[in-house]
Amino acid sequence: MRKSYNYKNNDTIPLIDIPKWDFHWQGYYTYQRLLKIEGNSTFFGEASYDNTSNNPDNPNFPPQDVSAGENTTEEMMVTFITYTDYQAGDENIILDSTLLATPVTQGMKGKLLVFPNPARTVMYLTAQDIPDLSPVKLSLSDMNGRLIKEENWNTSQKYHTISIESLPSGIYLLRAETEQGAFVHKIIKE
Repeated sequence: MRKSYNYKNNDTIPLIDIPKWDFHWQGYYTYQRLLKIEGNSTFFGEASYDNTSNNPDNPNFPPQDVSAGENTTEEMMVTFITYTDYQAGDENIILDSTLLATPVTQGMKGKLLVFPNPARTVMYLTAQDIPDLSPVKLSLSDMNGRLIKEENWNTSQKYHTISIESLPSGIYLLRAETEQGAFVHKIIKE
C-alpha cells in the first residue's frame, strides 16, 4: 500500500509506503508533527490485492472475484486524509503522542509487529524479517515503569497473543528482548 500526493510541479512525494502489508494490521498512521503540503496538491492511495491461492491470508479458497467492501472477504483498502488550513508554524506542532505507536529498536534488524494497537482485549505479535529469535522475553510495563506482566514467546509460533483485557485503559510499553537486542513498542489499551 502507498499513499502519496502530487505537488503542483508534478513531483510525487510518498507519505507512507508499506511494501508488504500485514493483513492483520488494520490501523492508522499518524505523523508526529503536522505536515505542510502545498495548495492544489492531489492526494492518492494505491494498493494491490493478492487474490491467488499463494496468499496465505486469502479468505477465499479457491480464489474468487473480490469487490470493494468492509468484510474480510472483500477488498477493504480505504485512504483517509485529515487536513486543516495552514498557519505559519503549524509544522512545529506536535500531535498527541499517545496516538503514536512507533517502535524503538535496540540493536536489531527486522520488525516486531504488534496489532491491533489500540486494543481492548488482546494484542498479537509477529516477527518479520528477523533471524531466529527464540526465545523472546516479553515484558509489559506502565508509563511509570512498573512491571505489569512478563511472559516468553518461542517465535517458531508465527503469532503470540497477549491478554490485556484486565488492564485499565492507558498507555503501556511492551519490550521484546532477545540475545540479539530488543524492541520497545508503545501500546494503547482502550
